[in-house]
Amino acid sequence: MSVPVHYGTFILGDDGQGEAVTDLHSALKALPEPRPEFWVLGFDEGRDVP
Repeated sequence: MSVPVHYGTFILGDDGQGEAVTDLHSALKALPEPRPEFWVLGFDEGRDVP
């Protein structure tokens, strides 16, 4: 399980606001099964990790 953090928090590059998440999903779809699992949380969202 992976959780990307701080994407869209700081304006440091010329990529769009949601481009990192879109690129992540595209890259994951290109991988063979089983794919790694990512939780992309929204701002102020949390999850309990079992």
